Amino acid sequence: MLNHGSSCRNEHDVHLPTRLVDVGSFDGLTPPKLIATAGEKLANLNYVALSYCWGKIPFLKTTPDNLKTLMISIPWNTLPNTVRDAIIVARRLQVRYLWVDSLCIIQGPEQAAVEDWKTESAKMHDIYGAAFVTIAAASAANAHEGLFSKRPAEAVRSCRLNPSSCYPGSVLLGADPPRNSAEVEALHTRGWALQEQLLSNRIMTYGASGLSVCSLFLC
Repeated sequence: MLNHGSSCRNEHDVHLPTRLVDVGSFDGLTPPKLIATAGEKLANLNYVALSYCWGKIPFLKTTPDNLKTLMISIPWNTLPNTVRDAIIVARRLQVRYLWVDSLCIIQGPEQAAVEDWKTESAKMHDIYGAAFVTIAAASAANAHEGLFSKRPAEAVRSCRLNPSSCYPGSVLLGADPPRNSAEVEALHTRGWALQEQLLSNRIMTYGASGLSVCSLFLC
């Protein structure tokens, strides 16, 4: 990175998104809530970003009317499944914060919402570029379908890596499952999803065939 000059991003120069979802305690006992970051620099704080399809079925969004309420608490049963699942993944990763557009950008036709969208939508390169990981809900056609679903078992033998002192969990390695060349995930039919994929340094994709993880280390 030192030899790349100005072509590489210095994460300490990146400011946090204006708002983040505090996912609450990792044990799930504390509910999530919306927080304002006051534009602080990224420093050592990590957050997860969500890439997903809204769909046409209504779901909870931040508006000028409920902004203050959501900054106190976001009731679990008011969230769509995809956002709930993203919170669960963030908690499992031990990452305290999540960025999701419907909650972190004020929505609606009101002037305050329109101005907030103009400001925040111009920051997508920093928001996805600085995220610890982007969760892509690839197979979900709307916000209610979620990340987790029953998937067909593949006839692929895998090997297990033994836990280590650095990572106590189990890891299974196997061949990439076969895919139908004509199969197109719902998220990949949306133009903005390409931007989010290209901007992200790491992507966890929850697709119809399973979970895949991609890390892009450009520097």
